[in-house]
Amino acid sequence: MDKFIDPSTVYTPKDIAEDVLKVHDVALTYMQAWRAKEKAIKLVIPSTVDIHDVVDGPKRYIVNLYTKMCSCGRFQNDEIPCGHEIAILRYRRLHETDYCSPFYSLKNFQDTYVILVEPLPCESTWDIPSYVSEPKLMLPGPKRTTKRLQLEHWKGFADVKFKRSKVTCSRCRQVGHNRTTCSNYLVQKK
Repeated sequence: MDKFIDPSTVYTPKDIAEDVLKVHDVALTYMQAWRAKEKAIKLVIPSTVDIHDVVDGPKRYIVNLYTKMCSCGRFQNDEIPCGHEIAILRYRRLHETDYCSPFYSLKNFQDTYVILVEPLPCESTWDIPSYVSEPKLMLPGPKRTTKRLQLEHWKGFADVKFKRSKVTCSRCRQVGHNRTTCSNYLVQKK
């Protein structure tokens, strides 16, 4: 990967496959690496010198290299190039490090550890306040039941029970059954 520090170097599919194998331990065929390279190049649509459209699947992102803004929001939040900006920088053969925040530079990383950090003393000499060493614990709340909560709901037309009339038999005139289920024998008229 060191030979690609110069942005004018052409990144071939063979180089892509070797780097993916080296970095991620995944073997790519030449065609897979070729398609990845072609897809990365086809994604970038320049609008002006600084503004580019990047097509990423079904979505389109607008990247402004001058103001360091991308419509995905990651570029301006993290102050590190997002994938959309990296595609543009590779397309224009520019260095990615020029578009990173100085916060991520090696010099700032080394300056972080210039200041001496003294080790903590023995644990027995620590001055711990009582509210930290003996915290007041609250009891857990009631245990939640496993079954579904019964919520009161609005009654619909099917839920309303109607008042039914009493069924009377037309054969024997008794209440509680009808003619088809009647077991009473008719008294014959003479």
